[in-house]
Amino acid sequence: MAFLNIGYFYRKNLPKSPITQPEFYTLSPDFLRKHHQKAASGWQRVLTKGLDLDPYRDERGFERIATDLGIPRPGLF
Repeated sequence: MAFLNIGYFYRKNLPKSPITQPEFYTLSPDFLRKHHQKAASGWQRVLTKGLDLDPYRDERGFERIATDLGIPRPGLF
């Protein structure tokens, strides 16, 4: 599973500080099973607050997918 931290996309009032680039996270099925919660209301979520997501962020997350699928790193032209 992959999810995108879209930052301030849906906010009406943007912060005064500079807007940062979006962050991409690619989470493994094992990670999702471990942190998955089903609420009584029927909503489901994956709790990530306080967890180290750095190994799943941006390029490192994409590399995990390629490695798991056995896709070699592309060479330069």
